[in-house]
Amino acid sequence: MSADEDSRTEVGALFSSGRLLGANEVPPVDSPGDGAAVVAVSPDGDELQYFLYARNTERVTQAHIHVGGPDENGSVVLFLFGREDEDGRFVGALDQGVTSNGLLASGTLSADDLVGPLADADSLDSLLEEMRSGNAYVNVHTAATPGGEIREQVRPVDTVEVEFEEEVTVTGTSGLLDFELETELEIEEDGESVGGVPDSGDGSSDDGE
Repeated sequence: MSADEDSRTEVGALFSSGRLLGANEVPPVDSPGDGAAVVAVSPDGDELQYFLYARNTERVTQAHIHVGGPDENGSVVLFLFGREDEDGRFVGALDQGVTSNGLLASGTLSADDLVGPLADADSLDSLLEEMRSGNAYVNVHTAATPGGEIREQVRPVDTVEVEFEEEVTVTGTSGLLDFELETELEIEEDGESVGGVPDSGDGSSDDGE
């Protein structure tokens, strides 16, 4: 895809959320979690393929694309994760939530999956326009913070790379097992690294039994 800005408004475009953080919530949330979302538009403009990552995020109940700016809480327009109906579509929040440290969800969505103010749309055009203009964001909700724990605005990019690495170390001494999990989430947009890792979420945790 060309680096020309106009190329970012064509179908077949690519979008990234950068790094999802609690500090981006309205009001801000003190969370050790972070994450990332990548969305690609099919060449015919009829489908969105997405990958959603969440790290150090406990009891995730649902995740969406919302319409709204960075300083407001907007309406949900597209489910990315949550409770599924009998047809496998996300329709609400999980009762208990799941703890996520890696790929939370992925899939392919269409205009049939739009909800809220875009529920009657017969194409993805309205959503794509909001995403192109920076007036849409990805929000991951948890049982502890049902209004949202980590979020960030979606923006058009030419290239994006998300790399998640996990290292597990188990050591045993005197009948005791020590477990250490270290994770790293690297995000690169248009050749530039996306920083902003939360201070309290260095990607590692220690548990001993």
